Amino acid sequence: MNRSFVTGTSITPVTYALTTAQTEIWLAQQLYPDNPVYNIAQYTMIDGAIDAAAFEAALRQVIDEADTLRLQFVDSDDGLRQRIGTPAWSMPVLDLTAQADPQAAADAWMQADYQQSVNLTQGPLFCYALLKVAPAQWIWYQRYHHIMTDGYGQYLIAQRVAHVYSALCAGTAPAACDFGSIRQLLESDAQYQTSNQREKDEAYWLKHCAHWPEPATLASRAAPAFQQRLRQTTDLAIQWVDDYVLDAGR
Repeated sequence: MNRSFVTGTSITPVTYALTTAQTEIWLAQQLYPDNPVYNIAQYTMIDGAIDAAAFEAALRQVIDEADTLRLQFVDSDDGLRQRIGTPAWSMPVLDLTAQADPQAAADAWMQADYQQSVNLTQGPLFCYALLKVAPAQWIWYQRYHHIMTDGYGQYLIAQRVAHVYSALCAGTAPAACDFGSIRQLLESDAQYQTSNQREKDEAYWLKHCAHWPEPATLASRAAPAFQQRLRQTTDLAIQWVDDYVLDAGR
C-alpha cells in the first residue's frame, strides 16, 4: 500500500528524490529525449500452451509486488521527484501464426517497440506482450526503461512471473515474494547524499583522481549520442513445474 499524507480534503502521495544513478540517466535522456538507448528488453520463448488471461493476472500480481515497476516521475516545487503509483497498462496478445514467417513478424514487432522513445513523466515505463508464433510456441516480450531497473532486475521479474503463473495454472498459492521495498533504498540513498560520509567519500576520490592525465583522443569534437544497443542471446535450462514448462531462452 502506498504511503500518503492528508492535507485538508486531498491526499498527497509521498514522493522521493532520485538516486544519483537515476539522476544521471534522467539528465542524459533529457539531452536526447527521442533517443531509445535507455530501453532494455528481452524475450523468452515458451513452448506449450499459454493461458493469456492467467499470464496477465500473474504479471499484474508481480507488478503489485515490485515497487520499482510502479515508479512514476513528477515535476514538483522541489524539482523532479518520484513516487510509487499505479500505472495503467495493457498486454497485447498477438497471434502471428498466419504470417508467412511468424518469427520474423515477431522480431519486427519487438524491434519496432524497442525503438520507441519513452516519456518519463507520462509512462508507463514498461511494456509486456505475448506473441504466438506456432500452435504450441509463444514469445513473452518485456521492455523497461533503465531508470527503473537493470538487466538483473529484469531477470528477477521474469523468474517471479514464471513462478506465479505456474502456481495460478496449478491452482496453488505461489511462494511469498521476497522483493525488498524500494522505499528503503531511496530513503537510504537520500540520507547518504546529505551525510558526512558522502563528503568524506567525495574528498577521497577527488584527491585520488587529482593527478590523472587527460584521456588521449584523436577526435576534435564530442561523440554523438549513442544509438546502438547490445543484443545478446542466452540459452538457459528448461524448468519444469508440474505440467508446465517455461523455456527461458533468448
